[in-house]
Amino acid sequence: MKTLKLGGRDQEPAVDALAIPERFANRLLAHLLGNLLDLDPFPLILAVWGDPGHGKSAQITALVRRWGGSLIYLSGSRLETPVSAGATRVLQDAYRQASMEMVGDKPFSCLMIDDADAGIGDFGERVTYTLNRQNVSSALMNLADHPDLIGGIEVKRIPVIITANRLDVIYEPLVREGRMRIFNWRTSDRELLLMVQALYRSLLSSDECSTLVARFTGEPIAFFAGVKAAVDEIRLLRLVSGKDPVNVLRNFNNGSLATELSALRDGRLGLDEVMTAAEIIRKERDQALLSRHGRGSGT
Repeated sequence: MKTLKLGGRDQEPAVDALAIPERFANRLLAHLLGNLLDLDPFPLILAVWGDPGHGKSAQITALVRRWGGSLIYLSGSRLETPVSAGATRVLQDAYRQASMEMVGDKPFSCLMIDDADAGIGDFGERVTYTLNRQNVSSALMNLADHPDLIGGIEVKRIPVIITANRLDVIYEPLVREGRMRIFNWRTSDRELLLMVQALYRSLLSSDECSTLVARFTGEPIAFFAGVKAAVDEIRLLRLVSGKDPVNVLRNFNNGSLATELSALRDGRLGLDEVMTAAEIIRKERDQALLSRHGRGSGT
């Protein structure tokens, strides 16, 4: 579990560069306000679900940051444990910590359970800790029904957001109306283009971004962020080509090399350079998927 102290000048460039669609921001804002105002009835949990790579977690993080809040982050994997009642305790501690954050200098706080389906989803025969998953689901239901109580002790109600790729594997009574508001997220073509243009701001022109998105139709925003990182990787290796790796790693933060490295991401990119990196990224991903499917079929 970790607290993301949001706001100020410690923003991550990749997240802060996102042009977050208004309909995503509006849904999150409504959920935060409904819970912070303690409207009755109002679901405690907002489930943002959909295919991976469409920026669910990144956009939630960026919005809470922009709005000056405090985000308590809990990975769904923390809820998968063989220790009896351990996951329930982790969940309750995270909610309690988020409640305590409200006492500080932040106007609001919230709890995000990332990839919740990985932690509490029922995947049939592949599930190892079924009892603990059931306990966590029960604890979440109890929180949704009594958001101002943990173990009989009063706490401040805190909005809860979960992200997931699938909701059909989550305990059905938890997903019902009144406990959870469901929001299926997938960027539209127009929203994706605006996000890519923001991500490549000052690096590619708007028309070049349009060409890039059209060339790789169907790819989510995470793909284009990965392409940008791949271009950085190519430029880094080009910059240090012929230099002693020991000296590079020892002096990367000093002198002329530091200046070159800091300026690396400021220069405009060539569209051909980006297209080449995108093809490499897609090829590597497809090879990995093919390899995984091959192992699964016994080939």
